[in-house]
Amino acid sequence: MSRADWRKYCPPIRDQGACGSCTAFGTIGVIETVLRKLGKEVDLSEAHLFFCGGGSCQFGASLYDILDQAENGICTEKCWPYEARQQRCIPCWRWRKGAYRIRTWKKLMDEEEIKEVLKRKPLVSVMAVYQSFLHYRRGIYHPLKNDPFVGFHCIAVVGYDDEKQAWLIRNSWGEEWGMNGYAWVKYDTCLMYAMYELEVDPRPIEEPRFSLLELLVNFLIRIIRCLH
Repeated sequence: MSRADWRKYCPPIRDQGACGSCTAFGTIGVIETVLRKLGKEVDLSEAHLFFCGGGSCQFGASLYDILDQAENGICTEKCWPYEARQQRCIPCWRWRKGAYRIRTWKKLMDEEEIKEVLKRKPLVSVMAVYQSFLHYRRGIYHPLKNDPFVGFHCIAVVGYDDEKQAWLIRNSWGEEWGMNGYAWVKYDTCLMYAMYELEVDPRPIEEPRFSLLELLVNFLIRIIRCLH
């Protein structure tokens, strides 16, 4: 039986809080895992990717817009720390230092092709969420009969197991949810028919060297963010 599991390379589970920023968390979860596999301990800014990708805490963001923004680059979490509230696109000064980007992305629809890619790297996907998923704890998840539909949600797919007949997903609802933030989702459920392969540029856009002036300017930018 074929399988893949990228959890040992994944960054710590994050919590998006009361903001519809799952597209940023799912995308960055994949990018950081790929970079960690290459020995790069990187912490990228979900706030930068989401709010500069046109995101709204109330209405979310299109995954396509988020992936396009990821091609422009994502600054570090230190540059723009995440807060679960609506913000304007105001990254720190010289945000490209230590930032990473994707070169391109590709939509995958064929299940066997998806599995072959998952042997090499994790993927981004969007799934349908039902009421029972909110309370998932362990085992192989599938929606219950007459399960109320809640909405769509972006996650990182970090593995699969043909014996379990399930995808391994990484969520962004904190470690208290599911299996320490992860879940097995049964094949052919939750409308997970498309997944997205990201080609991550392994080099930072600029090397992360900061001067005292930059630190001062970035401190002032944080104050400006707090005022909006």
